[in-house]
Amino acid sequence: MKMVKMSVMAAAIALSTSAAQAYYIDGAYVGTAAVSLSGACSFKKQTYTDAQFGSIYDENDGDSYVGWGLLTSENQLIAVYQQESYSYILYKWTASSWNGVGTYYEDYLSEPLVSIINSYAKDKNNAECDIENIFPNAKSRIVYKDDYDPGYANYKGSVSLKFAFDGFVDETYAEDAKGYSYKGGAFSGKVTFKGKTVPPIF
Repeated sequence: MKMVKMSVMAAAIALSTSAAQAYYIDGAYVGTAAVSLSGACSFKKQTYTDAQFGSIYDENDGDSYVGWGLLTSENQLIAVYQQESYSYILYKWTASSWNGVGTYYEDYLSEPLVSIINSYAKDKNNAECDIENIFPNAKSRIVYKDDYDPGYANYKGSVSLKFAFDGFVDETYAEDAKGYSYKGGAFSGKVTFKGKTVPPIF
């Protein structure tokens, strides 16, 4: 499973945040997103009302496709799906009611999310966290619900995301008359989103 070294991400994050971006989603799922962190590094849950979820485009780059993911109501990136990390858990279609439910593992450990974590994370002394690495948790799930009128007309859908991740902070060194020690620490966090299509995306 993918692990992100913080030193590798630093330059890319700096580039992605160096200029104002104009991201947008056409026909998004709209709802509430949140990012939280606990353990050796932590921060108060950051909640984003009227967040948008769907196919993200960059208006400043000729409407180029950025990826499938989350935006704040101010069109700032929260997290973007990493397409190389995906697993099919279950999809069930009910013909009589024209609706389907799909459950998947999707990886959202991306530069925008790492940037949010770096911005808010503090250690137990309320100092800036020195994060060593972050990696996805295999228990992460996303559930898509599709609801159609007969003939695939008038689509209504909803999505529920829980992307969990774990990580470690850099070790600290301590020394006394008896010797010395190195001590690290672990943390865990998650991104959540629940939303519906407003208006329908199909």
